[in-house]
Amino acid sequence: MRLSVKLNPSWRLEIPSADRRLWILRSTALRIEQHANPLWQFEIFWKRLLVLFAGAGLGLYLAATVALWAFLALNSDNQIGWRDILAMPLDRSSFRKKRGDTAILTGIRQFNERDFTEAYFNLRAGLARSPGNVEGRLLLARQIALADSAYVITLLEDGVAATGEDLRLLRALFSYYSIFQVRTRALLKSEELLAATGAHALSAESRVFVASARAVLLLELGRASDAVQQLAAIPRRPTDPDDDNRLHLVEIKALLQSGRAPEARRAMEQFAPVGPTTTDTLYLQAEIAIALEDSVALQSALIKMKGLEPNKPGPLLYAFRAWHLLKRPTLRDAVEQEIYAAFGANDSVLQTFAAFLVNLDLPEIIFRVQTVAQASHLSLFAFQVHLTEIALRRGDFERATRLLRNWEYSVVTLSGRQRFYPEFLKLLTRAAFADNDQNATALVSFMAGSRGQVQLPVWQLAVTVLERAGNLSAELEVLRVALTRFPFSDSLQAASKTLDMKLAVASAEKSAAAAASTAAAAEVLPPTAAAALKQFDDLLRADALTPARDLLRAVRKVRPDWLAPQEAEFGLRELQLAFSSQDLLTTRNQVRQYLGQFHDEATGLNLVRLAADLAAGKHLAAARMLHDELRGKFSGNIRVFVALRELKLPDDLLPTTAVAASTLRTLDQWLDTRQLAQAERVFNYLRDQPPRWFASSKAEVQVREVRLRLALDQQPKALAVFREVVLRPGASRSTAFRLVHETLARGEQAHALVLATEIVRLLPDNPTAAKLLRKVQAPTPAAP
Repeated sequence: MRLSVKLNPSWRLEIPSADRRLWILRSTALRIEQHANPLWQFEIFWKRLLVLFAGAGLGLYLAATVALWAFLALNSDNQIGWRDILAMPLDRSSFRKKRGDTAILTGIRQFNERDFTEAYFNLRAGLARSPGNVEGRLLLARQIALADSAYVITLLEDGVAATGEDLRLLRALFSYYSIFQVRTRALLKSEELLAATGAHALSAESRVFVASARAVLLLELGRASDAVQQLAAIPRRPTDPDDDNRLHLVEIKALLQSGRAPEARRAMEQFAPVGPTTTDTLYLQAEIAIALEDSVALQSALIKMKGLEPNKPGPLLYAFRAWHLLKRPTLRDAVEQEIYAAFGANDSVLQTFAAFLVNLDLPEIIFRVQTVAQASHLSLFAFQVHLTEIALRRGDFERATRLLRNWEYSVVTLSGRQRFYPEFLKLLTRAAFADNDQNATALVSFMAGSRGQVQLPVWQLAVTVLERAGNLSAELEVLRVALTRFPFSDSLQAASKTLDMKLAVASAEKSAAAAASTAAAAEVLPPTAAAALKQFDDLLRADALTPARDLLRAVRKVRPDWLAPQEAEFGLRELQLAFSSQDLLTTRNQVRQYLGQFHDEATGLNLVRLAADLAAGKHLAAARMLHDELRGKFSGNIRVFVALRELKLPDDLLPTTAVAASTLRTLDQWLDTRQLAQAERVFNYLRDQPPRWFASSKAEVQVREVRLRLALDQQPKALAVFREVVLRPGASRSTAFRLVHETLARGEQAHALVLATEIVRLLPDNPTAAKLLRKVQAPTPAAP
């Protein structure tokens, strides 16, 4: 076959009547001449063909535009019009921005409908296309505030850069700077904003705000004189009375904090606020009166505060603090009685008052508040927790350990989020009193797993307490995780630098310090093992936990000649101390270490006697745990076996595991209160002696075992059990999904992410699994 092509530039088409060619689209003629080798002749009227294709292309483009617009219009939040689609090839940036605005409006609607997962991803996608959308940026910052402080800061800083000077973004940015204590970075940012010129220069309103925010930062950093100078340079704006009032108050506060209280009073007397007197003005008047020790002026300010808020506890709580700072105990006690008279039956106010007293370090008054609450038949749990916190802040770790015994097993009565802070104080007390790796690991794991609830003050308290306790290794681990949450925090960075210096000094002086401390410890040690053991027993009978602990530490450090023959006896005393001051899980691990070193018959009988003492002291859970460990270790020893049987400890797990519902309820209770050793006893019991209901409720038991293994930092074991639950279809699989939801609801986002990721890996084509993972990855929004 031969091919011949002729291009005809003619526009007009004249077809002779005798023409027998085949016409294609009225623009191409084809003639086939039959020869031995056929000839195909094409005549192409290319102008007509070009116009035809152009018209067809335009028609298809218009049809696609209309179809796409109709599809997008199905979304009630759509911001893209048909003109935007039509002009997209020429103006892609505008089309992209409107796509982003649409996604952001959808995200805002989903957020208001409490669909936080989809809202989070739509807001992020929308801001990637429309970075200047202020509403979306502010809402996303609010949603991630609890989860990622660094992202919040960079998100808002990028927003300020993208929008130039939007005052709403500036207010939000400096607010989060203050919340996360990012003062150094905030000062640099404020300096950069104020120095901007030309197109990037701030408006008059934004400049006033940034300058006043910078002055507040200088006050927080203790640079009051610099703050006064900064405020003096800010131009006043009479057109905005509220802004002018606020600037005057900040200026007076700067004078007060710089030690110029008389000048602050004169400025306050000359200050004539526009509008009614506010509580901020009265509080500042009271602070000036406290600084000048003027009780008359303070009384006047307090009366006015109470007049503004007559039925609220705030003025009374502030009055209590003011008279306390002014060292007027009689007036302070009168305010205390007034609080009891007005709010003595109000549980919320009394707990707030107790928390207020923690910051003032007044445990004796917390006891009085507790007495009032008891008379009103209110729960005493919160007050015991507050007393424990004061003991920790004071560095009295022995007292904190004693107080902990009164409330640690009552945590189960609290709801999920209320349970976090008591649990945190419990683990912090353990880590502060006994500086072993297990306590430190439990504390860090709990704080890292409760991502949404552990805010900056909680990390700071943990760092401070562990530093005071001298547990530098635990402090290092806490700081390491805290800095991943709040990398810009000045206080955490300063604590990290201080700790690095301490560790460097400790490393450099380790040998000399060890020798000196060993020599000092040797001087106070009893001369014989018998005397040391008697001293320890006397201290433990007197419940003097700290001296007993220090005695054992000194013995271990010095290792006198008389220690080696009595190693088993001192190990037994360490176990006695652990049962008095540590949780069952840590104590159980110490029991196993001890039995790994000493496993003769005499050791077994000594531990049986210890179990009997624990049972006599009504520490039945500890006695049963020790009983179970000994039964497994000395199963072939007749004397130890007989001694264990003579203890006559009841089989507490038999009635507990008789019915599925009661077993699962008990497991939930022990897992919620972190009685992990008790929970593990139940799992071992069910494995060794499975009841008849076990097969039908196996999935429910297994998801609780997953919780236990994750709490024990046994992730491989947890995932091995979890895989079995996920791969079994039906009710078992739905139980696995429910476990992820419950883990997320408890604030354990890290654990929930591990489980959700495993489900997606095992079920890659399951849309519900993919949606669950997205939900886990989305942060929980902060309160408005």
